[in-house]
Amino acid sequence: MFAAFVILLCLNIAQAADWNTLMEEAAKLQAQGDYSEAESKFQDALAQAESFGPGDRRLGLTVNNLGVLYRSQGKYSLAETHYNRALAIWTESGGPVTAALNNLAVVFVDQGRYADAELNYRKALAVEEREHGAANPVLVPLLANLGTLSFYQGRYAEAETFYLRSLSIPSKSSTRSSTLNNLAVLYRAQARYSDAERLYIRALKMSEETAGPRRPEIARTLTNLADLYTRQRQYGKAEGALRRALAIWEDSVGPDHPSVASSMGTLAILYAKQKNFDAALPLLRRALEIRRQALGATHPDVADSLSALSSILFATRQFAEAESVATEALVIAEDRLGPDHPLVAKILDNLAGAYFQQLLFTKAEPLYRRAIAIQEKALGPDHPDLAASLSEYGALLKKTHRKKEGAEMQSQARSIWSRNPGERATGLTIDVHGLDPQPKSFVSR
Repeated sequence: MFAAFVILLCLNIAQAADWNTLMEEAAKLQAQGDYSEAESKFQDALAQAESFGPGDRRLGLTVNNLGVLYRSQGKYSLAETHYNRALAIWTESGGPVTAALNNLAVVFVDQGRYADAELNYRKALAVEEREHGAANPVLVPLLANLGTLSFYQGRYAEAETFYLRSLSIPSKSSTRSSTLNNLAVLYRAQARYSDAERLYIRALKMSEETAGPRRPEIARTLTNLADLYTRQRQYGKAEGALRRALAIWEDSVGPDHPSVASSMGTLAILYAKQKNFDAALPLLRRALEIRRQALGATHPDVADSLSALSSILFATRQFAEAESVATEALVIAEDRLGPDHPLVAKILDNLAGAYFQQLLFTKAEPLYRRAIAIQEKALGPDHPDLAASLSEYGALLKKTHRKKEGAEMQSQARSIWSRNPGERATGLTIDVHGLDPQPKSFVSR
């Protein structure tokens, strides 16, 4: 009997070791962008974890990490299902419940379900404050994520308050540099360029000192800094930052990783601003190809790339392909995110603007109307994107001999900008990638 007990104990130890190995291998593959192989490893780990019992915390960890993987692939329904299961397991076993609440909130943000996201973030924050007090480092990512949510909703003053509170709590450097990056994105959106540059450089220095000069998070901040330089017409600085970012991405995760596509898209924006469309178009096509291969043809980021490509095609008067590409982007965004998501509004607004430039007013008007309706519902009445759409639609109304209505629309836009000064997120949309919502992924060591 003792021998049988020893054999069973050894088997359990071996299974635990196998589970640890599988989880670590899956995490490494995910970081490299090899999502298919990562999912296979996670599924093998899940099979091991199921044998540990329904309340084992390792089962919760495995299910949670699968959720993180599915979110990376834009499989939001699957991610939500796994996060909910992790939440149930951890509620029963005393696991990190607030991590599951946070992760659910992040995937709600992805889907434009901002009210659901805020409810989960605040619930998690209340739990942690009750257990650890108001200045514990565990609050830092939750506060930062609430700041990001407020940013997406155009509540800039509230976003700044959350970010500054997050930064006021001592925490590890990687989390602080991420929050500095996000606060810089906020300042950039408010056209506070000197403040944004100062924070980007501070985030870069912090990351370089703690992680070395070639870490992926440095490439992300360099990409955002390049976007800032592009807006300031400092094109040489912008290109230098982007070339460095691309070199870091390709060295750390390979040339076919989705993060490479983000920096390529920003480089394309730089060239487009300089009217160098011959350089911009191949970069956008390559970025689109990378995202399709890595994430699948219907991932929301693919819709984002298609929308960016359509903008350049319209600018170069390649109207037939531009309209086809924009329509494909709209179909993907509506299917994967729903008809009332802010990305849908952004694609509609881009397409409306292109029709307006061609004097196709009857095609542009219903798109502007629908974009405005989505923005009012999803973003609220004071968001700069809504103001920009109202201003553009007002111009269309004036062009079509409805000057009084047009003036009213543009007056409404000016009123929004007076209450909430800021510029529209670029029509080529990099803000989702520039900001850093922080889903929690756990690997047992």
